[in-house]
Amino acid sequence: MERVELFRAKEGALRKKSSGAAFYGLIRIWQKRYFVLSNGQLQWYTNAKQTNRRGGFFVSSMCAIKLLKKKGGRVLEIYTHKEKALKAYHLLANDAQTANEWLEVLKGD
Repeated sequence: MERVELFRAKEGALRKKSSGAAFYGLIRIWQKRYFVLSNGQLQWYTNAKQTNRRGGFFVSSMCAIKLLKKKGGRVLEIYTHKEKALKAYHLLANDAQTANEWLEVLKGD
């Protein structure tokens, strides 16, 4: 069978704020993840080898996305519809330019 290469709009390392409470609910931590945006889906992995998928969502499920001013404008805040509720994601880029690039590609501009 012929292998079909997926269309990749963007990929790279970002930090994702943990969704679960660490340390008995006292704090949430920023975890380094490798993100891939392809075929209308944003997925993240533990590293660039993409062998251990940690999560993802369809871009069409996004209802809001914006850059937050905290951490020098490097934090993306994304809300998606998930099972009759909103799910928030916070992604931290290494610099403001990278954060803006992700914002633009996710918005589809």
